[in-house]
Amino acid sequence: MSSRNATLMIRSKDELKRIIEIFNKAPLNSNKQLNFIAFREAFELYLQHSKRKENTIFYTEQMEAIRSSMNRNRTDFV
Repeated sequence: MSSRNATLMIRSKDELKRIIEIFNKAPLNSNKQLNFIAFREAFELYLQHSKRKENTIFYTEQMEAIRSSMNRNRTDFV
């Protein structure tokens, strides 16, 4: 019996950046693309915060806003 599942292990920020580049060039379908955009924004926010280490409350609030807008909580489909 063959499996139709695949597993991808990402072990570094650089590997994740590469995956993001791929999905920027080849967009996903439906609201998976919208969730990817939110994920990409969260990752970019994470990278900014890891460089500055300041305004932790601001970054935490922004990350929570992104998280709460994904998947079943999505109200904006544009």
